[in-house]
Amino acid sequence: MTAFGFTVGVGAALLAAAAAALVDVLLAVAPHRVAPLRAAFAAAAPDAAIVSCAGFADAQSWLDRNLGGEDVVLLENDLPDLLEQKLRL
Repeated sequence: MTAFGFTVGVGAALLAAAAAALVDVLLAVAPHRVAPLRAAFAAAAPDAAIVSCAGFADAQSWLDRNLGGEDVVLLENDLPDLLEQKLRL
């Protein structure tokens, strides 16, 4: 994460603190890549759920099964997942 020039830890802490007041479920896509965000969110919102997803496809599948009509989804930079997909020609 490069968030407004902050280092990963600072950016994750700022995002987690803001999200903690609003987010019921954090989908941690590729948890190894978002460990600082996951840890900061868990500390800031201990009662919120965190769902680990291996990749964006798993997260999309979870959303398909669980998303309700009034729910709001914020995707925080899914570009690395898209770049890791195999190119099909």
